[in-house]
Amino acid sequence: MASRNTSTAAPGSTASDGAAGTRARLLESAGPIFAEKGRDGATVREICERAGVNVASINYHFGDKESLYVEVVRHARRQRETAYPYPDESQTAPDQWLARFVEVLLRRLMEPGTPWQVRLLMREVLEPSSACATLVDDYFRPDFDRLLHVIRQIAGPNEPASECRRMAMSVVGQCVFYRVSEHILRRLFPSEDWACDDPIKPLARHIARFSLAGIRGSSRSRCEGDDDE
Repeated sequence: MASRNTSTAAPGSTASDGAAGTRARLLESAGPIFAEKGRDGATVREICERAGVNVASINYHFGDKESLYVEVVRHARRQRETAYPYPDESQTAPDQWLARFVEVLLRRLMEPGTPWQVRLLMREVLEPSSACATLVDDYFRPDFDRLLHVIRQIAGPNEPASECRRMAMSVVGQCVFYRVSEHILRRLFPSEDWACDDPIKPLARHIARFSLAGIRGSSRSRCEGDDDE
């Protein structure tokens, strides 16, 4: 007698789709909705309708909407890293690595069209939720530690750790400023060539040169005894 297949598919999945496919569709469907409406404004029904799955799918694959949101934030960050990876600091001179770091960070933040991943991550930075701790510990902290390591190499062994941290925060802060203030800057300086073929390259060069000059200048002042601390 032929045996009967008693296996049950995950809610919303099909034989050709599978649980992994349903999970991926939920992540990609929830991302733009969370980016537009935030974690609290998005609804389970809206996400499931966009993904083409039933409303039980989120609980099955993620546990609840909160857990889905955290995973979508992780997913968005991974996609940004894949699209714009940082260089290997062990294979690059410190000043060149810093310049490349700045350009990569600007491209992650200011990609034309502002993909949903960028909008979601900036929303999380400006309006932190439970996902912020994961974002900081799993992604921001390792990136910041790499930047800090390179700045210490540029500044030299006599630069205090606290000053190196402030230098690193200054580098990141300049990049984030252009993302957060983009619309204001366009209004303040309408004659600026924002629509050139690649506006990020000259901006990255400016931030890198300005930062390198500041790091080296601080180190020289300390060596010459000009520090006020």
